[in-house]
Amino acid sequence: MATDNNINNFTAADIEKYHKGLLSAKEMHEMEKAAMDDPFLADALEGYDVAGVNVAADIAELKGRLAQKDSICQSNSFTNY
Repeated sequence: MATDNNINNFTAADIEKYHKGLLSAKEMHEMEKAAMDDPFLADALEGYDVAGVNVAADIAELKGRLAQKDSICQSNSFTNY
């Protein structure tokens, strides 16, 4: 968990550790407390717990699709006339 000026920035890895029970009780409490004030984090925690979801595969697929679109955009870039 990255912290900066008492603000926790939770990552996908932190959420995965939370669901696998790899965080300390204090870290879990901090994440749950933060989720009460951060609807995005709350949704991420809830969404990660959905059965049949392979987060690592989904992230890899999204990165691949983004890289593909990026390469298409770069090859189709406009030149100055």
